[in-house]
Amino acid sequence: MNTLIVYTHPNHQSLNYAFLEQTLKGISENEGRIEIKVIDLYEEEFDPILFFDENKKRSDMHIDPKFAAYREQILWADKLVFIYPIWWGRPPAMLLGYIDQLFSTNFAYRNKGKYSHEGLLKGKSAICISTMKGPKNYPLFFLNNAHKALMKKAIFNFVGIKKIKFFEFGSVEGSKKKQKSKLKKVYNYLKKYLLKQEWNKVITHNKDGEYGHSYHIIVHRMVSNILYNNPVRYKKFKVFDFDDKNNNDLLKRLKIKNYFTYGTNPKSQFYIKNIKQLKDFSEYDLSIKLPGKKNLNIKNIKIP
Repeated sequence: MNTLIVYTHPNHQSLNYAFLEQTLKGISENEGRIEIKVIDLYEEEFDPILFFDENKKRSDMHIDPKFAAYREQILWADKLVFIYPIWWGRPPAMLLGYIDQLFSTNFAYRNKGKYSHEGLLKGKSAICISTMKGPKNYPLFFLNNAHKALMKKAIFNFVGIKKIKFFEFGSVEGSKKKQKSKLKKVYNYLKKYLLKQEWNKVITHNKDGEYGHSYHIIVHRMVSNILYNNPVRYKKFKVFDFDDKNNNDLLKRLKIKNYFTYGTNPKSQFYIKNIKQLKDFSEYDLSIKLPGKKNLNIKNIKIP
């Protein structure tokens, strides 16, 4: 799993920086396969000022070369981790400026009519680790939960990110003992979080198919595409054809308890349908139904 950490605090001696260190430590000790990239917005002197005029149009921000590297980082990431203080009931202007310029039209979302839009960052998830001087429940009772409403509803949900975990820590100027317990909470979560989601092995037809069967070759390509190229990216994943008696026997021998099914059977969790074999590519639709997740339908997937 690719994890992008966006750190937003000017002081490397702060509690926020300690949260960054514990985040990195927890991920490094996680048994899952995780790749990490870190952006330190203050250290990089990120320019948060959103500017556009008749020559530099806001609708062209998604192709602005100034932010190309940042867009690539977001596309690369499966999980986005934001670490920041809460000032005046919301994240720092530096982080909001990053969001203003990176979560742009035709990159993070696209309009579909006057009152409709489509989020383009589907399949990604986010973690927000925030700190504030006031008590933990102050935003909830006195600010109508403004911080979480902003981050979850106005930003992440709008661009298609539905799974968000919040660590909203209050009274951060308290005792060192309480600070350590907060740091440990983040460390423990990141040390273990991936183990609940990822899998160990891919089992499917090999690239040459069974007995050179052309359909099996196509299925291998489709499964490879499912695993690595579409918005639902599972890098470590047990995959079987639809659950029949032979598969049950194999599961028992390998002592595998958790698995997903794929195939052309409508009961498969990764249901491949409407397959078209054209001259230069194969095309199919994919219906994904996973426990505890919203159903996802992807149309017109093309593979060479």
